[in-house]
Amino acid sequence: MNSLLILSADAADYAALIEAADLPQLEIATATGVGHAMARVADCNVVLGNPGMIARVLDQARRLEWVQSTWAGVEPLCTPDLRKDYVLTGVKDVFGPQMTEFV
Repeated sequence: MNSLLILSADAADYAALIEAADLPQLEIATATGVGHAMARVADCNVVLGNPGMIARVLDQARRLEWVQSTWAGVEPLCTPDLRKDYVLTGVKDVFGPQMTEFV
């Protein structure tokens, strides 16, 4: 059984999308802030969310195998003082149209 922590201000939205996929082997926990995440992250092997927030709870994630950033960049998770014993992935080729419209 995999256990996912969604750590984001939009955690409920991400959870609804993932729950719609009907993945019976996945337990989902959500947190909208670092303090709330501290109580849940220890038993999760997958974390999805804001990389700046995830960086602050990495040391507490005892079972961590994979971190999926909700940002295109993962820089907050790449500082030398943070652990690197997990797979780190980011969102690529998704925000191009939105960035073009913004600019």
